[in-house]
Amino acid sequence: MHHAPEAPHDQLGLTPVRSECWNGFVFVDMSGTAVDFDEHIRPTADRLAPVDFTLFRHDREIDGSYTVHANCKTIVEHFVESYHVPQVHPELQTTERLCLFLLRR
Repeated sequence: MHHAPEAPHDQLGLTPVRSECWNGFVFVDMSGTAVDFDEHIRPTADRLAPVDFTLFRHDREIDGSYTVHANCKTIVEHFVESYHVPQVHPELQTTERLCLFLLRR
């Protein structure tokens, strides 16, 4: 990681925003009008209560740098595409542990 000299915060043009960390995920309220975080995360936390997030590990086998000739939004959309599969297309992913967990709920 490269280090830059400390810049005066008042000259960066940054706006403070509310943020919270939950099980390694960072949530940012850009609007400043979001409901209380605990209230917001409660349904998700309840649903994922059986998941032990401390067991999650970074898979170094997939580390790497990739050159992709595409719009960054296309890359993000492709990445998140599979999140709907367990609920909408359960027949496509019946062996994946997380999918099986979600389907049983």
